[in-house]
Amino acid sequence: MKVNSAAVAVVGLILAALLFSKRGAIVTAAKSVATAAKHLIAGEEGLRLTVYKDTGGVWTVGYGHVVKPSDGLYPYTAKRTITQAEADALFAADTATATNAVNQHVRVPISANQHAALVSLAFNIGGTALKNSTLLRKLNAGDISGAADEFLKWVNDNGVKVAGLVNRRKRERAIFLA
Repeated sequence: MKVNSAAVAVVGLILAALLFSKRGAIVTAAKSVATAAKHLIAGEEGLRLTVYKDTGGVWTVGYGHVVKPSDGLYPYTAKRTITQAEADALFAADTATATNAVNQHVRVPISANQHAALVSLAFNIGGTALKNSTLLRKLNAGDISGAADEFLKWVNDNGVKVAGLVNRRKRERAIFLA
């Protein structure tokens, strides 16, 4: 069996931190990162409680949630509305999915800002797109500036450059590099 020495070192550091830190400090830090990512995404997505078509023609509601038949919003109608609580629940599930994609596919240590920017990107483009991206390949190869520049390539919706995505990617890139 092949042992990844970097993974062993990370596990060792986590265990040491758990043993020698104040009780709950790691959990608190993790929650702070998750909260920062959620605030970033919510600010980028905005909130709409009525189902609408986004710039790519995709039915969307809440904080950029792509409507699926399993959401109970099917068939899609522009008059369908959800409550703030429903938007929050969809947002929590979607951010968890994006966070899981980042955690699963990033193989190198990253900062809290890098994590937040990547979760925002994954939320918007999807976990599969992140997994298959040049951005992720560059990041996992240790090319931070090259990975940062890749944010600026994710600005098209159905082949059309969208000003809102250009601005969002610039902000995500800046956070990634901060």
